[in-house]
Amino acid sequence: MTTFLKSGAAAVAAMMLAATSAQADKLLDGVNNLAHEHMICAAYTAIVTACLIQKEPNDPAVAQYQTYTGNLLTRGLQTGKVAGVSQKAAEARISIAREEMMEEIEKTCSNISILLHKHANSCKALLANGPERLQALITEAEKDAAAAKQKPSQGKRKPLE
Repeated sequence: MTTFLKSGAAAVAAMMLAATSAQADKLLDGVNNLAHEHMICAAYTAIVTACLIQKEPNDPAVAQYQTYTGNLLTRGLQTGKVAGVSQKAAEARISIAREEMMEEIEKTCSNISILLHKHANSCKALLANGPERLQALITEAEKDAAAAKQKPSQGKRKPLE
């Protein structure tokens, strides 16, 4: 696990202990959604990689997109783990995303522009700013918890039975 995600996981765990049920749910939902976005982008970059290989296997962009896919997949798995997403669920997410994208392009790289139009900008931003987005979720939860301490009678999150 990367250093950032280790510290992020620790921060999320600390927030869960200090947060009310609603705050904890909001934080976990945000982290879960961020993990899901990573898996969608990993599926996207994997398909782009496959299309690049099909067109020109020696294109330098192939290695670049393989790296992007690996980074997004690793972050998605690690961030999902923080949110309690199992390995099996994470694998299902990427599989579903890949299947949906392949249907969108009618299983032909000739239609890759559909995916480029839909995912290129958001996945590029996620690749560049994913750790900052996780930190923003943690910071927002810290602010919510601090504000809640000012209000009496806020209940703590109860464990599932």
